[in-house]
Amino acid sequence: MKKISLAAALFLTTALFAQNYSTAIGIKSGYPGYGSINLKKFIGSGDVAIDALLGANFESTSRYIWGQCLFEKNLDIGNRSGFNWYYGAGPSVGYWVSGSEFYKGKYYSGMWLAIDAVIGIEYTLTAIPLNLAFEAGPSLNIIPYVRPDGMANIALRYAIQ
Repeated sequence: MKKISLAAALFLTTALFAQNYSTAIGIKSGYPGYGSINLKKFIGSGDVAIDALLGANFESTSRYIWGQCLFEKNLDIGNRSGFNWYYGAGPSVGYWVSGSEFYKGKYYSGMWLAIDAVIGIEYTLTAIPLNLAFEAGPSLNIIPYVRPDGMANIALRYAIQ
C-alpha cells in the first residue's frame, strides 16, 4: 500500500508541476521589437524551451527586420498552478532595410548581431488556452559595434497542449 501511495504521490506531483502547454504562438511587444511574432516550444524533458521571435520596425528614420532565438529553462513558482519563471540566453540578428542607427558619431546600416539574456515570469490560464508573460534582460550588441543594451517584453500567446 505504501508503494502505491508513493507512486500516486510522485505521479500527482509530476502532473501538478509539469508544463501545462507544449507550444505557444502569439505576439511579443516591447523593446527592442515593438511587435513581433512569437513561438515558444518546449523540447526534451519539458522544462527547456526555444523561444523564437520574428519582428520588424517601420519607424520613418530606421526600418529593420530582426529575429531572436532564446533557449530558456522554465521553473515552477512554488505551488502556484499556471505560474512559471524562466531564464535563458541566445542570439538576435537584424538588418536595416532602410535608414541607419547613429552611435558614437557614426551611422551604421546593414546587419547587426547581439547576444541576449532574459529572466521572466509567465502565467497560463486554465479556463482558456492563454499564456501571458513579462520578461527583461541585458543585451550585448557585437556587430557592427560593441554596446551594452537591454530589453523588456510582454507576450500574449495561444497555448497548445
